[in-house]
Amino acid sequence: MFKRLHTTIVPLLLLIAGSVNPLQAASEPKEVTIAGSTISSLQSAGYRVDWINQVPTNELRLPTILQDSFYTLNDDDYLSRYDSVTGKWLWSTPIGNNVFDMLSISSFPRLDKVYVLSDGLLYSTNNLTGTATSNGIEKPHVHLRWVPNTPAIVSDNLLVYGSTKGDLVWLNPSTGAVSARYQIGDSISSVPVSISALRHPDGRMLELIIGASKNGTLVAIDKGSRTQAWRMQLTAPVVAPISSATNTELIGEETIPRSSVFIAGQDQYLRAVDTHTGKPRWRVLTTAPLEDAPAVYGDVLYQQIPGEGLACFTTFPQDFSGNRKWTAALVNGAVFTTNAKGRLVTWDAPAKVLQILDPFNGTVIRTIALPEAKNVLTDSVQNGSIFILTENDEIIRLAPR
Repeated sequence: MFKRLHTTIVPLLLLIAGSVNPLQAASEPKEVTIAGSTISSLQSAGYRVDWINQVPTNELRLPTILQDSFYTLNDDDYLSRYDSVTGKWLWSTPIGNNVFDMLSISSFPRLDKVYVLSDGLLYSTNNLTGTATSNGIEKPHVHLRWVPNTPAIVSDNLLVYGSTKGDLVWLNPSTGAVSARYQIGDSISSVPVSISALRHPDGRMLELIIGASKNGTLVAIDKGSRTQAWRMQLTAPVVAPISSATNTELIGEETIPRSSVFIAGQDQYLRAVDTHTGKPRWRVLTTAPLEDAPAVYGDVLYQQIPGEGLACFTTFPQDFSGNRKWTAALVNGAVFTTNAKGRLVTWDAPAKVLQILDPFNGTVIRTIALPEAKNVLTDSVQNGSIFILTENDEIIRLAPR
């Protein structure tokens, strides 16, 4: 039997009313705070509090948004699912046994399954009921021969992760069988990425999985043939997730739009390489190792550079040395979404600060401290709702206004 975790969804009006002491109501009511910030501050940033789920548990972690669901794990390795639109608790079920480190949560809606990858086992449960069943083929958990070192991504009907031995591993989650494996280098250092780009004017597509190892090797694998498309060797590892984008215009005599992969490296370089060949398009030497993924929005790219601030670059410049448009020295967070007015939203996790920026020059429009926030994430990179997991294990959804 699984342990039911009762939760309380707090409507905003009741929350505000309950926060006012009746003896103070006639004088100066105290404004309610959300994750340590006032509601008026959040409204000025373009957000309203949609719901708050108060969870009577401890140490929620690994918050994950998948389709219309919000998942968390707690300190006892119970997996919980919530409706991300309403905040309603749906189910909780025991997954692990506090032996393995949990790395990622993935769902397969077609199969009504959710999978939790750890550094030793792959756990599974029914996504509708939260019950783990064994049908003789699929078990509640399977042992993994190639130990995961990264979160998994979903590619077609398989999970793909990086192993401690330097392999990219394609895993059939239903059986635990390894469909394919490709040795990159030593231990994989960052989560693999799946990238698509137009291959031919007739609509044929190039589909790649890109992985990076701790020895600085970067390899792009063709998803169909599972063979190497290209490889590059850097002098330092890439720990930030890799980004990609396709140009909206044709340049020169091109017959298909230009597509690039963007790499923020520990060697202090921000690079753009051709998606098809891995050949360099442009690169910029920065003043510090890069930890955050490049955020691409059309013809501009935003990169957080430690010690410098948030920098904006042209996504597809003609110059090999790149084109930096501006740097916002007062912004120490990375761009993770935009608000309803198209302004940039950044999150500085160490300082626990949310900032709203003008996308054209990096001017800071609003700065909101969220001292009680543990994790901040979004359901969309454009006009996304913001989900906050607090130190007190409240789950909060801020919707764009």
